[in-house]
Amino acid sequence: PHSSLLEVKSAFCNIRLINENNNIRVFNRNDFIIADNKRFKITGFKQSDLFNKSTIEVSDFVLMPKESAVIYKIEDLDCIYTFDICDGNQHIGHFQFIGDKFSLQSQFPPLNNTNNQFRNNVSNLQFDGITYQMTVDKKTGLISKIKTQEYDILNDSLIRVSRAPLDNDMFEFPTWEKYGLNDISINCVRYRIDKNIALLDIEITGKGFTILTGMIKYTAYQNYVDVLFEVKVNEKIEYLPRLGFDLGINPNFKKYCYFGFGPTESYVDKHHGAKIGYYCDIIKPEISYIKPQETMSHYMSKMIKFNIEDKKFVVEGDFSFCYLPYSIEQLSNTKHNYELKSEMLNRLIIDYYMSGIGSNSCGPKLKDKYKLMSKNINFQFKIGVIDDDE
Repeated sequence: PHSSLLEVKSAFCNIRLINENNNIRVFNRNDFIIADNKRFKITGFKQSDLFNKSTIEVSDFVLMPKESAVIYKIEDLDCIYTFDICDGNQHIGHFQFIGDKFSLQSQFPPLNNTNNQFRNNVSNLQFDGITYQMTVDKKTGLISKIKTQEYDILNDSLIRVSRAPLDNDMFEFPTWEKYGLNDISINCVRYRIDKNIALLDIEITGKGFTILTGMIKYTAYQNYVDVLFEVKVNEKIEYLPRLGFDLGINPNFKKYCYFGFGPTESYVDKHHGAKIGYYCDIIKPEISYIKPQETMSHYMSKMIKFNIEDKKFVVEGDFSFCYLPYSIEQLSNTKHNYELKSEMLNRLIIDYYMSGIGSNSCGPKLKDKYKLMSKNINFQFKIGVIDDDE
């Protein structure tokens, strides 16, 4: 089913669960139906890491219309709790609670010191780790290549502050065009290196208009690079559609696994039809929208990885991401989904934040709480290559 249908299904589920001070309470929202655990079966499990799941038992309940009862008490706050609700054999909804102390174990080795240093070449900075080589373009301050001995993994990168316009962006897109958010220039104005650390000051401009200024700090280790992105957004811009890194990935890397909201697309204001968990998928050429537009983002993700024979290419942090065979430019400028053509590189966009998609084409404006309105932004993630047995 389309992700929007799953969202509606979740929103209108008449058996609802909420968390009240770590007590899971079930509500019977029906007007005339008595709800009990014989008809409405609620099953659950808790998850403390990628593969560590255990079943949990909920209490029996019999609820008159509009009544509620506590069916489970949460004790371990380092877990994600998932509850599925079925009416007979039909799945009608789900509920998730993420414990305050939940954290995903890193894929990267804990000890990753290095004596290697950045090399200062004419047009770039280079760093050699044990499992990878990284090149940073001195003109833009962005990673231009990550490769192993066998493969080119990443072949270019960009910073994105806009998206392929949605139907619901129709009233906002003229403002984004005025500022040139969809046609930016990225310039490195200064750089310095200190052993395994590279600091690059950047400026992003639109149509003669400074959109943001800031710094990218790369701290390179044996298996990965820690990327710190600190920027200040121009006060004249009410909000950005998105802010993230657009990475050009080898098109041979089709299968990927991730931890985040899935398996359908999800956004800050549209994720109730999805579940947070560990998923594996294959990049697909099909776009479900007749007019190509922003699509297939995965909200609140913490990790994405690609298996490359005996190695894994991994990105970790707190981000939204999408992985498509099309650039934002092609999605923006193509009239019909059947006219899209796969490009030389797949595009992996790692977003600090993607503003909500809203319903402004036929409804109210997007609420401020779903907009990227922050003017001082600090975004950090790890990107690297590890052996497949780690």
